[in-house]
Amino acid sequence: LALIEQDTFVCRGNSINIECSVIGDPIHTWDLGDGAIVNNDTAFTHTYSQNGLFEITLNLNDNGCLRQIALDTIEVYQPNATFSPLNLSPICHMDSLLFRAIDKSYFSYNWFGGNSLLSSGDSVWIQFDDPGKRQISLSITDRGCINQIATDTILVNKANAGFSLDQLNGCLPIDVNFQDTSTNPV
Repeated sequence: LALIEQDTFVCRGNSINIECSVIGDPIHTWDLGDGAIVNNDTAFTHTYSQNGLFEITLNLNDNGCLRQIALDTIEVYQPNATFSPLNLSPICHMDSLLFRAIDKSYFSYNWFGGNSLLSSGDSVWIQFDDPGKRQISLSITDRGCINQIATDTILVNKANAGFSLDQLNGCLPIDVNFQDTSTNPV
């Protein structure tokens, strides 16, 4: 007898527990359907790294008597949280960018700037009010599974124009030296 100790649906990255109880001392080999083979374990956990349907098979060999038991198929799932633009850097202070989820068929979408929730929905305009480095991430929940992807760091520049002057004389023509005191100029 072999069983999987949970539903035949699992979010990618979560482990499944598999165990069997056999009479006698046969050699048993598990084929987990994703290229992984487990030998002579009666209980173990496995984590799938790809989405898909994976059929788990237990092969028993008892002194040349072979038996193959096909168990339920495991569905491994994780929503695709990719979005555009993935990086657009640098941008200017007070500019806005439109961020869009690539796949718009999921249950919920949440956009974050750091740890702060910015908006929900499959797309959002984000205005960059503060200069410095910002990271935007999208968290998608679907079928109880969560996937979150973050952008590369977006650099937000803010230029401040400034100058100083020294008047060198008081007679016409007036000579003046100007000095640039701007911050973050291009």
